[in-house]
Order: sequence, then structure tokens, then C-alpha cells
Amino acid sequence: KLIKNGLAEGVPVSLRVFGGEAKGTRCETRRILDLGPLDRAATTKLVKRIKMRKSTATPIAAALRAVTEDLAGVTGERIVVLITDGQATCDEDPVEALAELADEGIEVSLNIVGFALGDEAIKAEMRGWAEANGGQFFDAADAAGLTAAVTAAVAAPVDIYRVGDADEPVATTSVGSPPLELAPGEYWAEVRTEPLQTVRGITLAPGETYTLELGSPEPAPTG
Repeated sequence: KLIKNGLAEGVPVSLRVFGGEAKGTRCETRRILDLGPLDRAATTKLVKRIKMRKSTATPIAAALRAVTEDLAGVTGERIVVLITDGQATCDEDPVEALAELADEGIEVSLNIVGFALGDEAIKAEMRGWAEANGGQFFDAADAAGLTAAVTAAVAAPVDIYRVGDADEPVATTSVGSPPLELAPGEYWAEVRTEPLQTVRGITLAPGETYTLELGSPEPAPTG
């Protein structure tokens, strides 16, 4: 559904799955779609042919390290969507893998979709990974939730700043996500499209709902 309806034809996409080529491999990953403009029909057929072996583990760190190779031709920020139904089960540390990407100067906005995760501690850990890397954690309990979460995870990130405190965003969301709850006050937002879009003059009164309207990109305020 995401490929058919949620992504624009031609948007650059790469796809990697858990599991190696050979039988019995547990902690390997393999790239099944090289980076290139999305061909909806061909990619849909590819996804339908994916078969996972029961012996496959959850090599999250290995998949994250592969971003260097998978998105080598991308300049600027890369949006990475990690979809998993379990915690990392191989020896490598996902936090170290993310740190290595940062050390290499690779900007990654990491969104994690946890599918049918029952352990709140695992959810909290993954939420921390995502938020530390400019992204969000999406908790999907069923098939409908999974579709909604993945669609939101590939949308453009939106950073919300409070006027007068522009160093760090007070919240991060994405285009099309459910509303955020913020304290009353003055805000501005950056939508991480290419080029960057800035929305100024956001004033929130108690109990008020504000809808961002995207238009022509503007420079970010300095105050």
C-alpha cells in the first residue's frame, strides 16, 4: 500500500531486508533494491516476492551500518525507515552503528516502526534511538496501524521551535502525522523538504489547534 499510494513515482528509494542469501544465516542483511527512482509496478512485485526464513534474527545494527553503502549517492539528509517486530538479537550495538554514521558525516533522520511490540522497555529504547537521530518512533499494533505508521515515517520531518529558543527543537513530527500537544506560546517550524521550508508566526492559545500550511520556502528566523 505504501509503494502504491504513499510514495511518489520516481522518488529515490533503496530497500534492505534482514537475512542473508544462504540458508542458515542469522545476522546478515541483504539489499534487494538498489537506490534509484521508484518504479511502483516493479517494486510492488519485488516486495510480494520477499520470503523470510524462520532462522533469521534481527540484525538492526548491521542494517544501519549498511546505510553508508545503500545511500552512497544521496547528498544531504537521508531518511531511514527501520521496520521491526522485535529487538536487536545480534551481537552488534545499534547505538554504536548510529554513532559511526555520524562520525562519517552521514546525516540520517531515523524513523522506527515497531510492529506488534509488547515490551514497553523495548519501545522506549527504540524511541530513544529515533529521537536522538532526528526522527520518531511509531507504535503499530496491527496491519492498519502498520500501514499508517510506515506512511508517516517516510513523510518529510517537521521540527518545531519555540521563539527565543532556536538551538534545539521542542518537538519533531512529520507531514501528515497526528497533532502534537504543545504548551501555549509562540513557535516556528522547519519542514525538512528540499529546499527547506520554514513556517513562521505560529501562535498557540490554550486549547487551540493550529494547522501548518506549506508554501514557498523562507529563511529560518534568527531570534
